This record gives sequence, structure tokens and C-alpha cells, in this order.
Amino acid sequence: MRLSMKMDLFSLLRAFLYLLFGFLLGLMVSWGMNCLGSASATCGSNTVYVTHENKLLVQSLRRDMMILDPLYAGVVTSGDFLRTRAHAVNKTWGGMIASNLEFYVGEGQGMESSLPLVRLPGIDDTYPPQKKVYAMYKYMYDNYIDRYHWFLRADDDLYVRIHELKDFLSKLDSSQPLYIGSPGKGRKEDLKRLKLRPSDVFCMGGPGMVLSRALLRKLGPHLQECLTNVVVSYNEDVEVGRCINRRLGIYCTKSRKMTELFFHDYSNGKDFFSMTGTLRKLNRRSLLRLNKVITFHPLKQTKKMYSIHEHFVKLHLERLRAQISKLESSINV
Repeated sequence: MRLSMKMDLFSLLRAFLYLLFGFLLGLMVSWGMNCLGSASATCGSNTVYVTHENKLLVQSLRRDMMILDPLYAGVVTSGDFLRTRAHAVNKTWGGMIASNLEFYVGEGQGMESSLPLVRLPGIDDTYPPQKKVYAMYKYMYDNYIDRYHWFLRADDDLYVRIHELKDFLSKLDSSQPLYIGSPGKGRKEDLKRLKLRPSDVFCMGGPGMVLSRALLRKLGPHLQECLTNVVVSYNEDVEVGRCINRRLGIYCTKSRKMTELFFHDYSNGKDFFSMTGTLRKLNRRSLLRLNKVITFHPLKQTKKMYSIHEHFVKLHLERLRAQISKLESSINV
């Protein structure tokens, strides 16, 4: 009798695991595949957007329970790219961070957009976006400093593997002032003009940069001063780095490994994508290189964004399947 009950329990657990896998499969594939290749603001009658009211409700409940969300993502974009790049972000990796994602545009932009937008007062969509990025960090500091552990700054042509990023950050301490990303020192011809010191290392903006809550708290009071008095470069990532370096004495992560995790594709797609924008069949070395990344930049064609998302969704599901098989094996021992 006891053996029979034990077998029934195992059968129920196995059925639950298969049900869970099926649910995850449907959910994740719907994020990436339902609108594969679409660049429109809407994609079929079943498109579901995170509403502003639902977002506020979730944030209110978490705040009342004194629970910090692990990660907030701010995407720098413009009115010209809301229907293309920003929409692709929202339909791919943005769906995996849901209510903790917002797109930053200039004042008065995107009035008809369904995306979760922050329209920055007094800021336009001028490129490069030095003022926009400083204003974005100021907005994060003023509104979200007590809600999140980590703050991601992303461009609209960046792909982020949210699960891997959260896992990476979970091993770090957000109470320490950490400035995380792919390290850079600027172009040699700019070093003298920008008065950069040999020790000045900043995080490159393209592959994304992450600030810990502690760092943003320290940086917040200096943002307006840095914006007003220190803009000497067209490279906003250098400007942010200078602000953090000079005001706080803190530098971007210097490990060479970070260039592999926060990845900038200097081949501009030639090493990874076909001429049509789909992910090409990669050799073993290139595939290992790709599967190691946490972020991938640049993806200026939306088809590339959807294609790389499809690849990483399948990879994530394969790993889930392997974990389920391993769990089943341990149960059946």
C-alpha cells in the first residue's frame, strides 16, 4: 500500500513537471515567436501589454511588503524608433522583465504609443543622448531608488538575457557601489581632448551598463552638476563614466571577462547573421562565444533582434528540459 502511494506521488510529480514545462514553453515561445519579424506597434488581436495601472498595483504591493525588485531596465530610445526597435525589445527580452521596464524618450514623444514610456521634461531626442541619459538616471534616482537592487541602462538595439543577468547579479551585493559593464577607455585621439587619465575606465554604453542601488544613491546628488558643467564629449557613456570616476572615485569593472559577457559585436553582425538578418549556422567556437553572453549589441535590424531571441529562448528551454530530466532521474532512483 505504501509503495503504491509512493508511486502515485511520483506520477503526480512527473505530471506536474511536464505541465510546468509545457506552460513555460508556451509562455516563452509566445513572447518571441508570435510576432517574429513584425515591426508594427500592434501584433494581432491577442497582443497583451503591461498596463500602467497593473504596473502601479504590483509596485504598490511590493513596496507595502518592503520587497525590492531585483532589476529595473531603462531603455534609451526616440520617437523615430518606437514602432521598430523599441517595439522589438518589448516583444522579446522586455517581456521577461515586464512591469520593471520603461522606455525613455524626449518630451512630447510617442503620445500614441502603447509602450511604457517615460517622457523626460525639457529633453529632446537629439543624438548622442548625453542629456537624456543623465535625465534618465535622475528619474531613476528620484522615483525608484528604494524599489530596486540593480538599474540597467540599455539602448534600443541591445538584446539582454534577463535570466542570465539576474543570475549574474544575484551573486553580487547591491549595497556596494558597483559600476558594471564592458570596460572601455575611449578612442586614443580623444584622450587628450577629454583629459582622460590612464586609470579612467568607463563602462561602454552599447552593451549595457548596470548600476547598483548603492552607486545610484551616491551618484544621484551629482547628476545635475555633471549634466550642467561637464559635458565635453559626444560620447555619453564616457561622460557618465567621468562623472562617476571624478565625483565618486569608482570605476567600471575591469575584468576582461566582462567584454565577453557584455558583448559588443565589432563585426556588426557579419560573424553571426546572414544577409537577411537571421542567425546563421555557427561553428562550435562562435556558438560557444554567443551562448556565453549576457547582452548582445548592436542589433539595429529588428529581424536580428527576433532571430537572436528565438535562439536564446530555445537554448533556455533545452536547459529547462535537461534540469527536468535530471530531477526525474533522481526521483526514480
